[in-house]
Amino acid sequence: METYLYRKYTIGEIINSVIKSGFTLRSFDEHPSWSNESVPGEFILVAIK
Repeated sequence: METYLYRKYTIGEIINSVIKSGFTLRSFDEHPSWSNESVPGEFILVAIK
């Protein structure tokens, strides 16, 4: 049996990590879940370095 760790990252943690890594955030889009449109499903973050 394999074991693994699961970590939920907040959107703020992700965006701040991108910025702290020296990237310039160009755009950030949020798309609803395929199964439930009232909850977030996918995010697209575009950044340049």
